[in-house]
Amino acid sequence: MTIRRPEILLTALLMVATGAGPRDEGTKLWSLRPVVRPPVPEASNATNPIDAFLQHTLAIEGLSPTPPADRRTLIRRITFDLTGLPPTPEATSAFLNDTRPDAYESLVDRLLASPNYGERWGRHWLDLVRYAETHGYERDDPKPNAWRYRDWVISALNRDLPYDQFLIQQLAGDEIENPTRDSKTATGMYRLGPIDDEPADVLADRYDQIDDMIKTIGTTMLGLSIHCARCHDHKFDPIKQTDYYRLAAFLTPSKPYVRDSDESISLVLADESEGTRVAEMRATIERQVAIRVARMEAIVEPHRKPLAGMPGDLQALAISRLTPEEGRLRAQIESEISALRQNKPIGLAMTLGLTDSGLNPPPTHLM
Repeated sequence: MTIRRPEILLTALLMVATGAGPRDEGTKLWSLRPVVRPPVPEASNATNPIDAFLQHTLAIEGLSPTPPADRRTLIRRITFDLTGLPPTPEATSAFLNDTRPDAYESLVDRLLASPNYGERWGRHWLDLVRYAETHGYERDDPKPNAWRYRDWVISALNRDLPYDQFLIQQLAGDEIENPTRDSKTATGMYRLGPIDDEPADVLADRYDQIDDMIKTIGTTMLGLSIHCARCHDHKFDPIKQTDYYRLAAFLTPSKPYVRDSDESISLVLADESEGTRVAEMRATIERQVAIRVARMEAIVEPHRKPLAGMPGDLQALAISRLTPEEGRLRAQIESEISALRQNKPIGLAMTLGLTDSGLNPPPTHLM
């Protein structure tokens, strides 16, 4: 089955996460129960429901809140927390001397707007999705363009990408309607795991790669170890072995990794019009190069004919017989060819990502 509608995959994930159908035992787990809004306990001096719950629990335990932090401690805590960096002396001094009633709120807004915020908090997501820039194993070859996914995560946090879109683009960014450069790059999440470029058993390795993708989806997006169901029904979570292979069926049509082929794990970022434009530019330059190569050949050919049958490099011998004017003209043409090739478009931008192979995949069976 090929995923053509990303919401179908999200629905399947939600069914697994909420234990829809498989087992009654699993629904006893707190993490799988429906979200309910509990009554807010009464608490003195609570300005919001969160403080009310905290003060209520502290009272039960016979504890009291610690005193408020001083401003110097406060700016250090919030700056480290949001950016991972200490506040500069100038920022500290400005906050200590800021007498506005919303000084703290303004500080938080400034830190949230900083590019450092995405860099600080993006690393937590990158750890969860096993971000790496090499394949692992003995050769540990580099993953082409993995940095684009890293930058996408940082950018998504800094521009407040809604969480549902954050997940949808990673799960099916190549399949959504009108995929973008960002949504294609987001699918790099699938390719971040270890890749054996010379497996002893190609088919087993293919299933291991799919299992790595399922494991990442489960642990990162659902907080569940779905991959255990590769071999058996979960004993306590509401996940059956059939659930696992239903999820695997979404991924089996994806393009597998092929050794020495970056294109097997990469996607073109350009749209069709950009691809056509680049191809036309490259063809034009190649035609101009061919014209100049023919001109060079026309200069050398008359000097090569008399040397027919002689030992040695005839081309080098013929060039050595050129007149000064012919040598100057040939050098000028060589320089033009070099300039043309240096300005030749290098091709279309690529990103690490996942897409369908275009082939009809075999049915996915319960193993």
